[in-house]
Amino acid sequence: MKKLLILLVAQVLLFNANASITTAAGSGDWDESGNWDNGNPGCFDTIVIPFGFTIEITTTEDLTGCTNDSIIVIIEGTLAFQNGRKLKLPCDSDVYVEAGGSIQTGGGGGNSNYIEICDDIYWNAGDGPVTGPATFCDGGCPTTTSPLPIELAYFTAQSNGKRQIDLNWQTASETNNRFFTVERSKDGIQWEVVLYKDAVGNSSVRNDYSDFDVNPLFGDSYYRLKQTDYDGAYSYSPSVKVSSNDLSEISIYPNPVGDKGRVMIAFPEQMKNDVTIYIVGLDGKLVHQELFVIKDSHQAIINLPSGLESGVYSIRSEYFSEKLFVK
Repeated sequence: MKKLLILLVAQVLLFNANASITTAAGSGDWDESGNWDNGNPGCFDTIVIPFGFTIEITTTEDLTGCTNDSIIVIIEGTLAFQNGRKLKLPCDSDVYVEAGGSIQTGGGGGNSNYIEICDDIYWNAGDGPVTGPATFCDGGCPTTTSPLPIELAYFTAQSNGKRQIDLNWQTASETNNRFFTVERSKDGIQWEVVLYKDAVGNSSVRNDYSDFDVNPLFGDSYYRLKQTDYDGAYSYSPSVKVSSNDLSEISIYPNPVGDKGRVMIAFPEQMKNDVTIYIVGLDGKLVHQELFVIKDSHQAIINLPSGLESGVYSIRSEYFSEKLFVK
């Protein structure tokens, strides 16, 4: 429950219609404008570092000149400090480190690098790395702001055992909310649209939404919810990790392997990423390793090394591990 509440704090803040949201569009230096979707972060921003991205503080970032303008920093990915660098924020600012997010120190210790809010140091290198959930609150870390395009109660993505992913979310209120988009990613960096869903628009009561991803990726993947207003403004929920590994859909044949020394592995159609196959002897010795690009054929054909002795081996990848019998 504590984890869910902390996620909801970030979700509510992300949907603040009055805030200027600046989201990291890639990993790299804080000062490189190309690493942000809205230019370099500035006054009165909500600054978001999504899962899978690392933003580095390579020079002291001093935003204390933003008089009377509080700043919110939401870290789902990583904020990394080079030795001796600082992040200085104006009064009433808050920093949220989400579950899965982190703050990493440089090579120094003590006050060699730190986060300062309103002239007070809330974290320094001597405290060590920070792993979320965690908060540094000078503005009180408010859980509500007004007006809100939506107040999101939850967003979940779960495998239902039928080669589908159940997608469910609930809003506590909506204001000028046009539609939702559910997006999916294999690595948490590159995203694709799974489906669109019309929104209620305006409501002061709870509304439930549900749908399915009928063609999920095989293995681990990530889902997030995008909300779009009538004026085109949009924002994202934190991402949710889902595992869809039905090993019964992987077949290895022939097994045992005859004198031709060839093995075929068939993968499900949802499998779209590359696979490295390992063959290991009972003594733990690696006898064969090969990378396969299977997104089109959904199969891997392995020619076993010549002279491979008869016996029992292990054939494995990150998705399966099975015994392989060689005659």
